[in-house]
Amino acid sequence: VDDRPLILYDNSFGYSTDAEIESIPTHEANIVNLNPVSVSFDASTNAAAIGTRSGVFLLTDRTERVSERPSVVDPQIDGSQSVWWVDPNSRHQISVLSGGHHLTFGGPWSRSARIVGLEVSCEDARIAIGINDQGHGFIVVGAISVDDSDRPTALSGFRRLTVSADSIVDLAWVDSTHVALLGNRNGVVHAEVATIGGGSRLI
Repeated sequence: VDDRPLILYDNSFGYSTDAEIESIPTHEANIVNLNPVSVSFDASTNAAAIGTRSGVFLLTDRTERVSERPSVVDPQIDGSQSVWWVDPNSRHQISVLSGGHHLTFGGPWSRSARIVGLEVSCEDARIAIGINDQGHGFIVVGAISVDDSDRPTALSGFRRLTVSADSIVDLAWVDSTHVALLGNRNGVVHAEVATIGGGSRLI
C-alpha cells in the first residue's frame, strides 16, 4: 500500500510528494472534471470510486454513474472494482455495485440505525462500519465473503468494537487489528483507536 496521501487540489490529483503533487495521468482530468467531494483510488486496478454532490461514479477505462443520489459516506472501491456506498434513502443498508450487479447488505443493527462511515480493509477481507442509532454510536467489523472472481457476495461474522464515543463522526482502518475514529462525547469531538478484540484509547 502506498502510504503517501492522495491529494485533490485545484486542477491536480495525485500523490503528495514533498511540496508537489505526483499526478495520476490516466485519470487526473476525468476525476477533476467530476468535481468530487471524495475519491477512493485502488492503485492495483487503477480504478476509483468518486463521491460527488450529484451522485456516485465508478472510474475505470470509462466513467460510469453508480448512483444518481450522493452517498452519505465517502464511497469506497475494492480490488474487484466493486463500489461501496450508502444511499440516503436507505441509511441502514450498505449498497454495492459488483460486476454490474447491485447488492444491499445489512447487519446486526436496527432499521432506525444510520451508517455514518465505512471503509473496506486494504486486503478486501473485512469492512469497518460506523453506526449511530437513537443516541448511541458504535463500530462493527464484518467479514466480506467473495465469489470466484473475488467480488463481494455477503457480510458476516460481525464484531462490535469497544469505543468511548456517544456518536460516530467517521472512521478509518489503521492496520489489520485497529480502527481509528472521530467520535463525539458530551459535545466534544475526539479521536480514538479501537482494537479488534480489545479496548480503545484516546489519541
